[in-house]
Amino acid sequence: MGSGGAAASAPGAGTSGAAAVPLRFVFVANYILARRPDARPPLPARSASALASALASLGLAAFRPFPVNHIMDSHGLRLEGRAGWKVVFSADTRPCAQTVEAARGATLLVHEATFEEGMQGEARAKKHSTTAEAVEVGEKAGAYRTLLTHFSTRYPTLPELDLSPHPSVGVAMDLMAVNLADLPGLPALVRPLGMLFKLMEEEKMADGAEEE
Repeated sequence: MGSGGAAASAPGAGTSGAAAVPLRFVFVANYILARRPDARPPLPARSASALASALASLGLAAFRPFPVNHIMDSHGLRLEGRAGWKVVFSADTRPCAQTVEAARGATLLVHEATFEEGMQGEARAKKHSTTAEAVEVGEKAGAYRTLLTHFSTRYPTLPELDLSPHPSVGVAMDLMAVNLADLPGLPALVRPLGMLFKLMEEEKMADGAEEE
């Protein structure tokens, strides 16, 4: 993170047409960023300087991991912009108080929703969340918008969701980019997106059948 630190060379450096590519970084331990109870001594001055430089270049006031309920040492992430916004990523997790607290008053909470409603047993066993549980976390936190993501691979596109009782909730897919300025209209896109991706999946299946 930041400038300074070690430099690494690209494979094949020194051969014809190849050049060394400097990779400069400073290691910043996650346990310090997360401020865990067992945190070791304060961040070294060099690491603190690199972190401050990275935050400044990204327009961030805070970059804070927080522990979540998944496998050992799993963390979510809270980003706070100097412009006043706050974005929280739950990462893989069961619904937990840490995520609710981190997302308190967030501009946007991106929360995993691996399992559909009625699959609470599987969600508990695999330490993931259902769609309803993810929605509840966002509502408890008072997040302005909650985006559900990380749907199970059992769904080719989007699961069938009725989010009409939850006007602050939208859906997201892998590689989807969202501008914070577009957050007000995201919930209205749930139904159209579902219809669009269902149509795309049907066309994909039809193309596959023709090739056979």
